[in-house]
Amino acid sequence: MADRKAKAAAVEAVPVNVDTKKRGKKSQYSDEQKKGFADLIESGRKQDVRWEEILSGAKGLGFKGSLVYLRTFAPKGVLKKRRKLAAKSAPETIKGRGGRPKGSKNKVKGVAYRPVGRGKLTGLGNSLLGINQIVAAMVDEQVATKIGKAFAILTSATEELKKL
Repeated sequence: MADRKAKAAAVEAVPVNVDTKKRGKKSQYSDEQKKGFADLIESGRKQDVRWEEILSGAKGLGFKGSLVYLRTFAPKGVLKKRRKLAAKSAPETIKGRGGRPKGSKNKVKGVAYRPVGRGKLTGLGNSLLGINQIVAAMVDEQVATKIGKAFAILTSATEELKKL
């Protein structure tokens, strides 16, 4: 127990310099080289230079990696701005929306099936609407026949009573 406390006190007594404790792999490029790569990328992209030409220029500065790794040295915003410019300069020949053309023969006719949410009672009432109408018609028919028979029996009974 005393050994643990002594070790803990010794560890706490040693100052830890955060700057010297770096994590991860050390880069093979100096800070000047990294700044040179970033400047080269930024100026090249502003002048619409192709990435292959920027890579060859970076190799002249001592870069040994691939184009994908070179793009990691790009300053923030350079890649995003470039994408926005590419989207703006897209040809305007594309009009409308993609998908099925207006006069297509494969067009879906009628109302498309739209599933109702699972477990909702509101959808259940809508799906049983046709069945409810059929049952109501059958009940009306049965009631009409029963009333008709009862009326016939009553009329025959009244005729018999008149004869008496």
